[in-house]
Amino acid sequence: HRMLEDTILLRSQSVEGVTQELWGILLAYNLVRVEISRIAHEADVSPLRISFMMALRDIQDEVMWCAIAAPG
Repeated sequence: HRMLEDTILLRSQSVEGVTQELWGILLAYNLVRVEISRIAHEADVSPLRISFMMALRDIQDEVMWCAIAAPG
């Protein structure tokens, strides 16, 4: 729920749509956890010391920069 910044959690009206949204949320959660694991390995610290919300915000910032950056 926090990953979506308090927006409506599930918008789909069909079972297939709800299933797809849940898979998407789980995929996003696991991708953030993978990135946390990589950062922790590089910094030689426990992944538990890295904030999930800070990692999520950093990833969101990078995506925003990529959206406005020139290709290449």
